[in-house]
Amino acid sequence: MVSLRLRPTKKVLIILGVAALASLGLSYFVLKAQARQRAEWEAKLAAKMKEAEELESAALQLPDSEAALQDLQYRVSFLRGADEEEYQPALLTEMTELAWRTGVEISGFNPVEGAPTAQSPVAKTTTASKLAPHRFITLNLSLQGSFHNVTRFLYRLTGVSKVISVDGLQVVPAPEGPADHVRVTAQATAYVLKNVPQATAMAAAKLQEIAEAEEKFKAQTQGFGTLEELRAAGLSELKEGETIGGYTFTTDKKTSRSTYKILATSKDPKLHSLSIDKSKKIMDETDKVPYD
Repeated sequence: MVSLRLRPTKKVLIILGVAALASLGLSYFVLKAQARQRAEWEAKLAAKMKEAEELESAALQLPDSEAALQDLQYRVSFLRGADEEEYQPALLTEMTELAWRTGVEISGFNPVEGAPTAQSPVAKTTTASKLAPHRFITLNLSLQGSFHNVTRFLYRLTGVSKVISVDGLQVVPAPEGPADHVRVTAQATAYVLKNVPQATAMAAAKLQEIAEAEEKFKAQTQGFGTLEELRAAGLSELKEGETIGGYTFTTDKKTSRSTYKILATSKDPKLHSLSIDKSKKIMDETDKVPYD
């Protein structure tokens, strides 16, 4: 067997070479880890800088947003709390002033309270419970003036304090006056926020309680029941025909084992009648819209 003997100097060189390679390998992994960490820091810094830019942009837009909010609150204040006796005269006064400023003559103003016209954009969203807090006043308007002035009048209707949507127009040449004069018949809808009386809110809450009782009754008996049946089962204390807070609660005749409808009606014309059925949605029976 041949024994390989290296001089001490060569051994040292080999050891140093191995150490150098190990050092290079360690440096590679350290530098790679540092590069990865640096990339993560740079990504975090970029995200923070973007967030700072967004905050700065939002801060710059804040005055405009506050102004828009104040304008919206101002306009809503005209909708809320308007009594029926006050709303229509105030609306006519505002529209008359607008007509004077735009050079238009209002020859007819016929408001009719009720559901919105079929052409109204709001009428096309009848499934939305957002309809519930509103009263609708249909306006039949007759206008006369130059085509340009009538157009200005209709456009500026969007800026009055009352919320109005123009649903339809019929334009014909005016038989008298300058050639550009027209007669316009317009159909519009004005929207007024309801002030829900406390008695109505309490009646709605009672109907919700009855709906919960109906669900429990169905779980026990596999069917819905009348108010008397709910009371007999100990699920409700309400008697058939009982009056609470100006509302009389009764079971609709269509109620059966598969469906039910409970009514809350009032003789007070200021209180809207309500109802609830197995959908658990309360309806305003007076306006025929969902109650919210």
